[in-house]
Amino acid sequence: MAYKINTTEYMYCSSRIRALENQIMGKDFISSLVETSSYEEVLNRISEKTGLISDPDGVIDVEGMLEKIFSDACTLIEKLTPDAKMYEFLRYGYDCNNIKTAIKCRVRGIDPSGMLFECGTKTAEDAVAAVAGEDVGYPANMAKAAIQAQEIYAKTKNPQGIDICVDKACFADMLENAGKYGSELSVKLVNTRITLINIMICIRLISMNLLNSTGEKLIREALVEGGSFERDFYPEACAGGLDRLFEMLEYTDYGKFAAFASENRDNLGLIEKYADDRYMEVAKEAKMIPFGPEVAIGYLVAREYEVKNLRILTSAKRNRISPTVIRERLRESYV
Repeated sequence: MAYKINTTEYMYCSSRIRALENQIMGKDFISSLVETSSYEEVLNRISEKTGLISDPDGVIDVEGMLEKIFSDACTLIEKLTPDAKMYEFLRYGYDCNNIKTAIKCRVRGIDPSGMLFECGTKTAEDAVAAVAGEDVGYPANMAKAAIQAQEIYAKTKNPQGIDICVDKACFADMLENAGKYGSELSVKLVNTRITLINIMICIRLISMNLLNSTGEKLIREALVEGGSFERDFYPEACAGGLDRLFEMLEYTDYGKFAAFASENRDNLGLIEKYADDRYMEVAKEAKMIPFGPEVAIGYLVAREYEVKNLRILTSAKRNRISPTVIRERLRESYV
């Protein structure tokens, strides 16, 4: 039986979320932080804005503070919305990172404490237990990959195999969750992310001259299932180099992205930023919907990007990077 969404059930939570959007550290606030004179001043202003203060010794746990912003947003959505499972796909990326980190630490005999996120659908301890073979309730594909990725590494000794295996499983679970519980926007967001990731994989492989006689095999092994294009699209496009790839994307929904990537082909960091901004464009479609599950989806993406920008900003300020360079690295904001 198909999951049915009753949008009227979201009227109250949608109005609450719209009000909470005013608390997001958006473009204007982030821009003001870029102009601050020191790393310490940035931390103090973020601490004041969030209400998250330093410990008794006056030390601010930057990563803990940033992670709590998104974690608190997830907790809030769980309390406000009729069905919190609808939004789990937005948290699977953190589960994915935890599993990958736990596996790499396990094979190297390293304690993963302090390296894992607490804002996924499962705890850091669950990730460690899953790679040890325990069933802790991860979505089916990631649960399987937690073991399978270790077997791949045992055969190849290549840590990249761990990343590819778990990443593919994560996106499969994201598509399943979005398709089962979510709105059209949920599915569009996941497919947009998959498409952009696959395009970026092609750009990187071509730019690094890694497509030799085994190029098609390499591409197919790296590609994520799903997205806007069939799997055969990418090997064909890559066979002709970057120009052919961008040409085949020109008259698709990714034509604007292809034009930008073509003009900036020597700057992969800038292209990755533009890909993130393209994802945010899709998320912003939620702003046009008065009430419904999309409002909460937009809010969670907004909070995630808020944290991403604050992480970029704090790292850059700590390393005394110029405001001009910082602005070039910042992602598009929801507000």
